[in-house]
Amino acid sequence: MTERRYKRGTVVGGAELVIIGIVIGVVGAMLLFSYGDFSKPMLSDAGSGRAVAKIAAVTSSGNGIVGEVEVEMIDGSGRILITTTPFAEFDTQQSVEAAARAAEAVTGRSLENKDLLVSFRISSSSNSPEVIGGPSAGISIATAIVAAMENLTVRDDVVLTGTIDESGSVGRVGGIAEKARAAADAGAKLFIAPRGSGDIEFYSKEVRTRKMGRFVVQIVDYVPKITTLDEYVEQFGINAAEVSSLKEALPHTIIEEERVQDLLSFRIAGFAGAEPVKASAENAAYGDCGYA
Repeated sequence: MTERRYKRGTVVGGAELVIIGIVIGVVGAMLLFSYGDFSKPMLSDAGSGRAVAKIAAVTSSGNGIVGEVEVEMIDGSGRILITTTPFAEFDTQQSVEAAARAAEAVTGRSLENKDLLVSFRISSSSNSPEVIGGPSAGISIATAIVAAMENLTVRDDVVLTGTIDESGSVGRVGGIAEKARAAADAGAKLFIAPRGSGDIEFYSKEVRTRKMGRFVVQIVDYVPKITTLDEYVEQFGINAAEVSSLKEALPHTIIEEERVQDLLSFRIAGFAGAEPVKASAENAAYGDCGYA
């Protein structure tokens, strides 16, 4: 075995040198991760594209409604520009920022040199315009951003609802029954909701007739019922899927299935930027009450 002698006469063999090298490498890696600056994603630049995803909302009158969010990506400096028809509240704007960070985490690409042009469109039968509020469009926004970054196509027969945080986790929202019915009325084939949405309480219309003398009286009752999401949407002829993350939602929503699988197989752990922010209990209960 080859030996090397140091000035003090210590004899170090080849095996010992290998062990010393491993120890130095481990210590160096620990110091790097302890003191290195990973505040920004170490990612490649995103592509430039355009994508549209469906969103579900609940109006101030308590009815479900379906709209869309369009994302266009152009060269820029990391700005997010939002246009809405109708107006958007502040928490919806925050959802766009969280969705952008989630899209970076999932794709492994940076938006630092891109500008996002985000447009919301929700039509209402009401004469007075609705105001888009609440964070429940987060999963739809994130899906559209990923599609624009990767030049993918979002299915137009899928409607999504759910909050999003910067790690890509999907949080619960309200108005599931109203949104699911609106999705079916809009021609959707699949309704995507947060995992754990639980039982759905809705009111079923029941009609009874009663003969009173020469007259037949029709009595209409609205009876509260509880069912699962799958059972609820089945009566409208559509399917439902529950997801807990953006990564789970993408295979359901993107047309180019093979490219999605390739995308999801690529992941950079630990370089997603800011720490994840969990959806709060308040958002879960009231995040879209009366609005989006």
